[in-house]
This record gives sequence, structure tokens and C-alpha cells, in this order.
Amino acid sequence: MKKQILLLLTLFVSLTTFAQKNELKAAEKALKKMDYATAKSSLDQAESLISNADDKTKAKFYYLKGETYAGLSKTAPTADNYNTAAGAYNSLFALENSPNGKYTKLAEPTMNTMITDLSSKGIKSYQDKNYSAAKTELYQVYNLSKKDTAFLEYAANAAYLDKDYDVALKDFTELKDLF
Repeated sequence: MKKQILLLLTLFVSLTTFAQKNELKAAEKALKKMDYATAKSSLDQAESLISNADDKTKAKFYYLKGETYAGLSKTAPTADNYNTAAGAYNSLFALENSPNGKYTKLAEPTMNTMITDLSSKGIKSYQDKNYSAAKTELYQVYNLSKKDTAFLEYAANAAYLDKDYDVALKDFTELKDLF
């Protein structure tokens, strides 16, 4: 009886690993074709299985998720797409914990492009006195690059100028807590 349970458990684990890798391959193929919706769908299916994966598979998953949402943010520039891409990249960087990691090297150019594009957009919104858009865009830049706290300060200032005092207080408090 114990052998049968062990066999079933082993079979289940191998099927789960096989399913993860198939979904990641499908997402990778979709990304090469710039079919971000299909890649997102494949990653959504793999996400529930990824918690049991090894670090190499998790790194690939986070890289593909970041690339997918970065691509989606070009076609549909929403806060959710930017934040999801930022979260995936930050998870990848934390997992690989090295600038020389395979997927970290691949992700950095896309991440830098997103930071540059979004910061330009946020600064333009700020200069045009569209503080409502600027506070969101500049906070997203801070989420993409937590090292550069100036964007958090700019986001807080934009929220203050937009008279969104709750967000301004939250951002200024977060900035204060960093120091």
C-alpha cells in the first residue's frame, strides 16, 4: 500500500513539473511572436504550479511574466500592467540575487526601458500640471526602481499638488521610513 501511494505521489509531482514546463514553453513561444495575451494566459495557468518549482524554473517564470506584462504595458499602459511587471522583475532579482544571473541579465534592458519611458511620461505629466497622472506614473517608476527614492518624493509632491492628501501622506511617510 505504501509503495502505491509513493508511486502516485511521484507520478503527480512529475506531471506537475511537466505541466509547468509546457506552460512556460508556450508563454515563451507567444512572447517571441509578441502575442502577449496568449503568453499571459499560459503564465496564468502555470502560476498556481510555480510555488513547488525549483529556483531555475521560478526564475524563468518571473522573467517571462515580467516580459509579458512589460509588453502589455506598451499596448495597454495601465497601472496594473506596470506594477505586475515590476513585481515580477523584483521577484526575479530577489530570487537570483546576483547581477550575473541568467534571467537578470535578460530582464535588465526591458526594465531600464520601462523606467525611462515611464519616468519621461511622469515628468511630462508633472510639467503639464496633470498631477493626477503624474503621481501614479512617478510612483510606478519608484516601484520599478526602488533604489531611486527621488521618484517617490516626486510622486508625493504630485499627490500633494493634486490635493490627494491621503496618498501624499502615505508616500511621504514611506519616504521618511526609508531613512
